[in-house]
This record gives sequence, structure tokens and C-alpha cells, in this order.
Amino acid sequence: MIETGEIIKMDAYIDFVETDARCFMCHRPLSSGKAVVFNKKNFGNTCARKRGIDVSNIPDLTKGCIAETENTEIVSSGIGKKGVDLKYRDSVKQKCLSYLILRCDKLKDIKKIQYSGLNEIYSKYTNHSINQDDIRHISNIINLAERKFKESSIKNLYFCYAVKYQLENLKKRYHYEIFDSFLIYLRKHATLTIKQFNVLMQYSPVKIKYYDYQSDE
Repeated sequence: MIETGEIIKMDAYIDFVETDARCFMCHRPLSSGKAVVFNKKNFGNTCARKRGIDVSNIPDLTKGCIAETENTEIVSSGIGKKGVDLKYRDSVKQKCLSYLILRCDKLKDIKKIQYSGLNEIYSKYTNHSINQDDIRHISNIINLAERKFKESSIKNLYFCYAVKYQLENLKKRYHYEIFDSFLIYLRKHATLTIKQFNVLMQYSPVKIKYYDYQSDE
């Protein structure tokens, strides 16, 4: 149990990386497109554990993507792909730090997600001085967003980040103007239309479950 005021140290998190990225420690390819990021360096799970990082207990920013190890039908995307439904079973600490990183850093260019009220806490996080009081404050914001501001819900942040990362990489690879237009729409509306999403899935090397905060009751 973390006491009020106790400093929380959690420098590592799971993030997307380029598919040709390599582990800083063993130099093997990180072919999954994900890595444990620690001190701005990328590690595979095994090497991260050798560094003493509990991979099961750090923020995971990649939960908008769907693992291909299960066989759950995706019905909301309308594209008939298989995958495992999104799971949000983080600890409170994991969930809050994922939310903080996504909203204050990774998605700070999306207008509907911007919120200056978390900037001070994010600054504390980057300076390794975040504490349990800050976690409680973030948790309250998450709960409020889930009820009243679904564009800023944790589910939508996971979705937006997965979509944004894939669009930015596809834009580099193909130089199609349509990906630029999708990014502009995402930054303005904090979502994609189902038609836009289906086009994205035709090119994306990873599966993403479609999420529409506007229709989520």
C-alpha cells in the first residue's frame, strides 16, 4: 500500500516502436512493434526483466491494438477480422500513469483531449516526484471523463493513440494524402469515422478495435 505523499517511481512503460527497431540490450529485432521504453531506450520483455523491470506492472500505451493470440470476433469494426477484445485490467497506478502520459504527451495535439489541469502532475512525473495524492487526482479525472467527457476516456485515449501511431507510420511509408486528412480529422474530433477506420485497417500491419466514444453509453 502506498502511503499519501510517498513518491512513486515508474520510469518504464510499454510503447509502440518501428517494426525494424532493436532491443538496446541484446540487439534483437522488436518485431512485435512494441517495446518496454526505459530511459528513452527500447527493450524486449526478457531484457527488461533482466534490468529489474516488472513488465506486468508498468503503464502500457499500446492497448488500442489487439493481440492476435485469441480468437474473439470483432463486430464493431465491421471488417470481419479476428482478435482479442480490449482489456482494461491495469492496476489503478498503471491506468493513471498511462492516462497521464497519453493525455499530456502522446495525444497533446488532439484538441478535444487537451487539458492543462494535468500539466503540473505530468511535470512531476517526468521529474520522478509524482505521489499517491497525484494518482488519486488522476483517477478522479478518469472517472469523471468516463461519465461526462467520453472523448477523454481511457478507452478513447488508447484508441486514438493506436490510430495516430499507425497513421503517422503509414504516412511515412506510402506518402498518401489520405493519411494526412485522417490525422487532421483525428486531431480535431478525437476519433475517426467508421469509413476512415476501415480504410486505415486495409493498410495497417496491426489490428485495432474500433471505438466510437459518441455512441458509447
